[in-house]
Amino acid sequence: MENYKQTIEKGFNIETKEGVQKRLTVECKVSVDHTFLQQMQTELSEKYEDFSPTTLDDIHLTLGHFGKPDHLFEELKQVVPNLSLDTFTTNLDELLGAVEHVVTENLGTTSEEIKLFDSGAVVLTISEGFLHTAKQKVYDITLKFLKKNGVQDPEAYLQSCSFDTSDLYFLVPERAETHITLGWTKGHTTITNKKVSVPVQISPSYIRNAKRRE
Repeated sequence: MENYKQTIEKGFNIETKEGVQKRLTVECKVSVDHTFLQQMQTELSEKYEDFSPTTLDDIHLTLGHFGKPDHLFEELKQVVPNLSLDTFTTNLDELLGAVEHVVTENLGTTSEEIKLFDSGAVVLTISEGFLHTAKQKVYDITLKFLKKNGVQDPEAYLQSCSFDTSDLYFLVPERAETHITLGWTKGHTTITNKKVSVPVQISPSYIRNAKRRE
């Protein structure tokens, strides 16, 4: 896709690693007691040999996944063959601007439980009304984005996404609770859910791997 990197960067700089686009996600930086996190990660490592913990300086709360822009464009082309790259990049720029600050202030909450997602992510879930609202906003904005790109039934499209082929899978609210990823495991399909309660401080949301152009 010639000059793709230059084309995609209309309002945002899309970060790359060795020329490969990074995944775009809507996230909040969080502060959780490091002793608690290390204890939980140690327990998981002892129980599951293949457990790979998230580094403490990379702990964050996820509100939505969009994947790599070039992959997303190719996904949408499967259902909207005449979708142009220019239309897609314009709409992606609007999408990122709309979801950039769905959480606008510092907030405090508590964790709920540790559980395993289908992707292999071992997560600390957060159950708070304001975060459900923020996640729903990301979802609703994404529906509009898909519609503008020519997807006739955006809700059905997102419901049809598979977690092993599309990062959009996790945008459906009931599929992935608002969460902090503690680490990953590939060798297990279930873990024993553990109820936990620890204070969590949440910062305003941002788009990971994309920054507004100056």
